[in-house]
Amino acid sequence: MNTQKVPALLLAIALQVLPVCRVGLVNPAVAPSGFAFVLRWLAAATVSLGAFHAVSGASVPAKITGVSNNNPLGPVSLVATGRVGSAFSYRIDVTGAGMDSDKAYWNAVPLPPGLTINTNLGGNGFITGTPTVAGTNQVALTAGNATPNTGGVTHTNVTFAIQAAPESPPMIVGPPMSQTVQAGANVSFSVFATGASLDYRWVFAETNLLGATNSTLLLTNVQPAQSGSYTVFVTNSAGSSSASATLTVNPPLLLANPRWANGSFAFDVTGPAQTNFVILTLTNLALISANPVGWTPILTNFTADGTLHFTNSTPPPGMAFYRATLGP
Repeated sequence: MNTQKVPALLLAIALQVLPVCRVGLVNPAVAPSGFAFVLRWLAAATVSLGAFHAVSGASVPAKITGVSNNNPLGPVSLVATGRVGSAFSYRIDVTGAGMDSDKAYWNAVPLPPGLTINTNLGGNGFITGTPTVAGTNQVALTAGNATPNTGGVTHTNVTFAIQAAPESPPMIVGPPMSQTVQAGANVSFSVFATGASLDYRWVFAETNLLGATNSTLLLTNVQPAQSGSYTVFVTNSAGSSSASATLTVNPPLLLANPRWANGSFAFDVTGPAQTNFVILTLTNLALISANPVGWTPILTNFTADGTLHFTNSTPPPGMAFYRATLGP
């Protein structure tokens, strides 16, 4: 063996057997369960506890990652997900960021609206809050330690994906009201519902009503055949709700069988049962086109069976006109 190479060989063996290593320590002051922690590496001439290779006197470069949902055992992730209106948490996880926990610092910009991070020295690296705006954007994470020769500052980018708040199913707070009207009347049904992005659909006799896609349904000149149940369906992406109302259209009153008997004028009125019939008269022919101006009510009578036999024992002299309506 070349004796000139012995010192170099012995030095090489010594460097392999007695390396200068670093021991990993976790500072309990900043690493309780569920909180952010910083792994610091203390340079010391001692037995290695792991396969960390470093040159004596050099600092370990910091490495930054992240864990969602405060779970210290959760998988490291560079994608942070959340939802508008729901609590959010993302823990920045850093190794090699220095020994002095009081001088650790963190930052994340630009954070989605509603989220915050403590940027003061000694912060814990938590991004928390309640997102208020949906969207996806890149957030630059920064972590380091102000203690000299502790690895400096490290950066990385994380994708923050904030989903929109889930919609709530519609809730009908004001259902349409049932109505009873006379033939020829106009009718409107209205529904009041809470919820976002609401669609309306009105159904009669198991058929969608053409164009009836608003919160109010308008029916004109209704007839008895349109009597029945009207149902409104209010829907959005989260569900559906419905309510119904009944429309009763009474047939028009009929005046029939006019007659004179013993100096009295009489006629019959037929219409809906269990209602009041109102008889009106008009003696001024010039006012007949000014309906209902000039008509004078002379009788209001409740009819149980929908038939009224009217007799005027003192009819006015000359010409007179009669009409009947439903009363309150």
